[in-house]
Amino acid sequence: MDDVVEPAQPEQTAQQPTDEWARIFEGLRQRFPGASEGVLFCIHKLQQNPDVKLRDFKEEAALHGVSLSGRSHYSARVMLGLEPPPPPRGKKAAAEAEEGDGDGHEAPSSRARSTRPGRRAAGAGEDEEENPAIAALRRFQREQTEEVERLRQSIREALAVIDEALADD
Repeated sequence: MDDVVEPAQPEQTAQQPTDEWARIFEGLRQRFPGASEGVLFCIHKLQQNPDVKLRDFKEEAALHGVSLSGRSHYSARVMLGLEPPPPPRGKKAAAEAEEGDGDGHEAPSSRARSTRPGRRAAGAGEDEEENPAIAALRRFQREQTEEVERLRQSIREALAVIDEALADD
């Protein structure tokens, strides 16, 4: 009877990494909707070590059935704020990017405009034509900016409490 139990144990061990990756992947998919599997895998690896290079984990990605490219790695770095987003292309796009509300956000009229002629469908709204990955990136950047501001405010409040405590002494 011991022979029957032993083979089942290695199969369960082999399933654990796959199950864990599925759990991690689902969490990343919820946090970064619209991102490809390659970008999500790169995000996972970059969260562990921001200095890791694509060649360092490309084979591991292949074991999970995820194909990677340099673009996936770059997009993940941009989404995590490790790289600045690419500058707008063309004079018109650069001028529109300079427009904004003063808080670093783009003006709504400049969102999702294509610099290539013929890309815009007749009567299509700006939100309909925006690439889902770009929309996710913008959403992520906006959320990160808001989170940074909340953290700054919390730090200011903590420093005020510390200053009061030190002044009382």
